[in-house]
Amino acid sequence: MEGMTFRQVSDKSDIARTTVYTRLKNIEVLNNELYNSYVFMDNNGTRRIKNEKVDEVIEIISSDNFPNNIEPSQTVQTEDVIGTDTEAIKTLTEQLEYERGRYEKLFERYTELVEQVQGNSDRLLQITENQQVIMREHKLLDNSDKVHRQEIKEQQREVIGEKEEPKKRGFWSKFIGKE
Repeated sequence: MEGMTFRQVSDKSDIARTTVYTRLKNIEVLNNELYNSYVFMDNNGTRRIKNEKVDEVIEIISSDNFPNNIEPSQTVQTEDVIGTDTEAIKTLTEQLEYERGRYEKLFERYTELVEQVQGNSDRLLQITENQQVIMREHKLLDNSDKVHRQEIKEQQREVIGEKEEPKKRGFWSKFIGKE
């Protein structure tokens, strides 16, 4: 059986592919028998619209009166749909509450991790600052050692220089004994 894909129908009718898909899905919900008369599944698992029904489908989905132009299936009773909708809403509400709780737990964990990372960052910054202070002090010690060594050398020179150096005497003062 030959048919057109939803994309081909979309291109032919100048209707967005998502609109074609959504409206056909609405037809499937409202009247499954009508949907099955329009759509079939090919061997590859692709849903196609039967060639002889393409124009009818385009007319229905492009109608301004959609979905009122679809007759609900006789097998679907309104009370069953309402009951099913109520159950679906209840299920969705329960799932929403579960997801909300899960989200809150994830957000709390995220907040804890952010605080932990901030604490680690602060500690790392403090360690880095301490290391910089130590390095500066070490450089000062190195410099002060050099300065201290220089001072020691200068002091030794001064001490040596201050020792009594033999005063130069003249030739006659040695014999006379006067200084």
